[in-house]
Amino acid sequence: MVTATSDWSSILLTLWTFRRTPVRNQLSGISMNIELERGSTRDERRACAKALLARYPDLPSDQRDDLLRWFRKEASALDVGLISMDDEVSQRYALLKRNELDRFAMPDIVFMLLFWSAMCAIIGGIGYLGS
Repeated sequence: MVTATSDWSSILLTLWTFRRTPVRNQLSGISMNIELERGSTRDERRACAKALLARYPDLPSDQRDDLLRWFRKEASALDVGLISMDDEVSQRYALLKRNELDRFAMPDIVFMLLFWSAMCAIIGGIGYLGS
């Protein structure tokens, strides 16, 4: 068992550095590294998304993809509500929602077609067997 304080401090330092995950973000054309912890507050991530959303139509594709991933995967209903009610970015959020978030993607369309085809086949099979 480890009992020395130097051992404990090295273990804690190792755990602390393991928790930190660098996230590359580019604001105003200047590349900067923002360190976000895996357990970081939603406020920090929401602020990053708000900064990206403030420049929405003119975003490079990687930043746009990051913003879309945040809205689709990471953002809670509270995060989306706070951003949509913010006067600074509410119009740009409405534009992003109309152009990107509310659209059906190709996997969605394929899934719907397969689902309705299966439903029609099941109903047709039941009708065929019932007659």
